[in-house]
Amino acid sequence: MEEYTACGLLVIYWLGFLMYCIIQYFFPRREKNYPTVLCDDKVLLIRHVKNPNRLGVIKIYPSQFSNSADVHRELIIMKRLKDVQGVSHLIEPENTSNNLIRSHATSDKLWMIMERAPGCSLKDFIEGRLTNELDIESIIQLTLKLTIILRNVHHRKVFHQNLSPENIMIDWDCKRSMNDAQLTVINYSQATMVSDEAYISTSSPTHKWYDPPQSSDGAFVSTVDISGICAILFWLLTQRTLVHARDELPHLQFYDRINDVSQNAAKSIGRTATLGDQLRKYLLNTFDRAFGYPGHHPWTFDDFECRLKSILQLLIPVEPKLDAVDGIIQELASIAEASSATSTMMDNVYEDKFKQASQAFCQSKKNFVDAGRNQYVWSDGGCAWVCHPHKSMNECYSDDILTYQSSRGRITITYSIIVRCLAKCNEEGRAIVLSISSDVNGRTIEIPIGEYSTAQDYQKNVVELFQVELKNLFLAIYKQRIEKLS
Repeated sequence: MEEYTACGLLVIYWLGFLMYCIIQYFFPRREKNYPTVLCDDKVLLIRHVKNPNRLGVIKIYPSQFSNSADVHRELIIMKRLKDVQGVSHLIEPENTSNNLIRSHATSDKLWMIMERAPGCSLKDFIEGRLTNELDIESIIQLTLKLTIILRNVHHRKVFHQNLSPENIMIDWDCKRSMNDAQLTVINYSQATMVSDEAYISTSSPTHKWYDPPQSSDGAFVSTVDISGICAILFWLLTQRTLVHARDELPHLQFYDRINDVSQNAAKSIGRTATLGDQLRKYLLNTFDRAFGYPGHHPWTFDDFECRLKSILQLLIPVEPKLDAVDGIIQELASIAEASSATSTMMDNVYEDKFKQASQAFCQSKKNFVDAGRNQYVWSDGGCAWVCHPHKSMNECYSDDILTYQSSRGRITITYSIIVRCLAKCNEEGRAIVLSISSDVNGRTIEIPIGEYSTAQDYQKNVVELFQVELKNLFLAIYKQRIEKLS
């Protein structure tokens, strides 16, 4: 175990094997900025012998949690998050960070040692250390930073599930921009892991600062942290904690407070009341989706990040050339050729498989246009995959718009239709199923292209079938529309 010196003069007689370590290496003191979740667990501050500026925290679990599966799960989670920025990390070397293996042979209490996150808890920062209230721009920037941290945590297939102002550490010089603040998400006692599409969660009940209504729905468990981030955003804006009632969404109980915050924000930057109304509308809609399940579809990380940036653009003046629709369209047109769509991040196990399918669809689109006597054009022509937020990571889609144009004398006929390409890889990554679809009259018509071995080059087969099945898709759409009219 790494050597640590005393930060206090307290010796705890009941720590068993840990007592031997304390006598040799350190005397701890209770760390007030770190939460205690279990009924009598201890979170204590320790200091490195050779580097006094290096601080750590040791989390000691109560006796009833010795050899508990929850403690082992938390250790596995911390290992998964080893190099994720904005997360509390185990000390190095890893084998000195805990006694879970050694405790099997003894009756010792279980413990883990983590690097101490800089700063103080967000709760202490807002309620005690901050001299002036945060402006709305700083609050949105802080929320964006928190969103990026949690999205990276989710990429490691870990869901925190218990976000609160006490579980977020902040280190910030108030004279600088909030973009320079350092946030650290701590306390993964209630976190869940995803393994082969199965959720491994804690078995220990706990009180949560905010518990979203979708937390009991396994299909939406990945959205719980985003609703937690929104609850913190709401708290930062209103200094209120959310409580769900039967007849009303929780944030609507504080409608007047949200309105005041919006109008005051507009006034503080010298803008009109119209901006205040816009801010209120944006915030209410943001909270509707965050707290309104099942009546409202919960946020995904990507969509929520876009919403936060949309709120920020209301607060920050734009360049004159972007102050009117015409100017924006001209700028969009100027970058259309230079910009290229990018795919959503996906597991490495499937990345090459989807890349192969993307190339097959791209070639199919090109061949279809080439055979159409310049009557057809794809809006994009590529195939940048997007992972469905509430489906498995091995299922993706890509939308494009196909436009048909034909001239008959002085009459020009133009018709556009959204075509979706879909790909689903089996869990082993050995086979992939391709299809195309489109929505009509509130229904989705999906036409299969085929199932192929990922070990083979199937592009030629897809190119040949694409035109045939695209015709079948259009015919099905036509019949559905005729049926609706009759």
